[in-house]
Amino acid sequence: MLNYNSYIREQYRNLQEKVWKPNMGDLAEPILACGVAAKFANPDAIVTRTAIEKLLRKVIKKNPENIDGKPGGELKVKDNIFLRVAIRRREWEWLKDESHWELIDWQFKAVAQYCNDKSRSVQGKIDLMQGKGRRLHLIAKAYMLNGRKDEIRVDADGTGDQKGTKADIKITLNGKKANMQMSLKVKGGDQIGQKAGVPFDRQYEIFKELGIDVGPARKEYDEAVKEIDLGFYFLDRAEVSKGKDDKRLPKAIEMQKQLREANSKSYRLAAKICKAKMDAGDEKFVGKLAEFLINYGSLGDKQIEIITLTTKGFKKAKFGRNFKKQLLEYYPKLKVIFNMDDGDPSIEFYDPEIGDRSSTEARLFRIRGKTLYESKTKKIDGKTKKIFPLYVRNLVEAGGLLYKLAVDS
Repeated sequence: MLNYNSYIREQYRNLQEKVWKPNMGDLAEPILACGVAAKFANPDAIVTRTAIEKLLRKVIKKNPENIDGKPGGELKVKDNIFLRVAIRRREWEWLKDESHWELIDWQFKAVAQYCNDKSRSVQGKIDLMQGKGRRLHLIAKAYMLNGRKDEIRVDADGTGDQKGTKADIKITLNGKKANMQMSLKVKGGDQIGQKAGVPFDRQYEIFKELGIDVGPARKEYDEAVKEIDLGFYFLDRAEVSKGKDDKRLPKAIEMQKQLREANSKSYRLAAKICKAKMDAGDEKFVGKLAEFLINYGSLGDKQIEIITLTTKGFKKAKFGRNFKKQLLEYYPKLKVIFNMDDGDPSIEFYDPEIGDRSSTEARLFRIRGKTLYESKTKKIDGKTKKIFPLYVRNLVEAGGLLYKLAVDS
């Protein structure tokens, strides 16, 4: 007979092996929304897993859900807290089964830690052990004690139109956007933006935003790409995906290798230019770096904070008024390097005093090419079929150092 921990491990393995896997980010949205609503309901209380589960049951049973806040202020007025969740149907059905909750126990714990956090950055200096802030606690407390009956809305809408915003959890206070909109990520979700597409222009655009001109690499790129039949596609995922038993066709391997090498032309040049600017102490370039990260991390929205839930707790980044200044103070420690360790080209900005170029914690950010065979549909002989053509994504990925520098100040 299995003991409890063995049972959980077995269930988790089963979950990992299923063809369909729930999206961890989708599951995390209602859990974080419930934690935030619980904090507004009673900012003086510790947000426990039990409190989060209680609200999650309510919102599963009746969505949206209205909650009375704890009476606050001299007049003991209760606020009205409105909680709404919308995620994809399959994840919603999975979450409704409470036997699954232990499989994402780390999400409940990380959300509770975030909601209970009261730490603050040290004024006037870069505190690499902080970078968390306590905005949620302060806002919830202020609205509890203001003597008014406030309308507080916590809206986790993972199915709505997300264009123009990075916010996954939206908070409105008496009809106005709170200075705290949440962009939610989960472990492994380091991506904060991308430029997708095979044409050289996509690479040119992303590096231009860094203030780097990789135009001189265009000719080499175009010549290399001419050798690849980009109109060709495969009809079976096994022909292009490594998997447990590598059944990829030699043509699929060779095409991917050729395109990766073509992509490396602009990445090598960009790394060389970035290194020269960093070595020369070009503060204008460092300012451009800061703007690049602010744009990809928050679309320039000062109300956005990035919250990443991990098995060890949470990380938070908010591009406060001192972010550019802190990056300028810190950048002499940074190194920039080009590599193709994973087959695809990347440019890493990292602090070698914290770790090597492969260390996520040492990394400020990286721009990484990803050459893959993407699944699409196409009409073939009158029938809709899946095809797998070659595609390129240029990803911007945050590292642990970004969370330590982007503090709420």
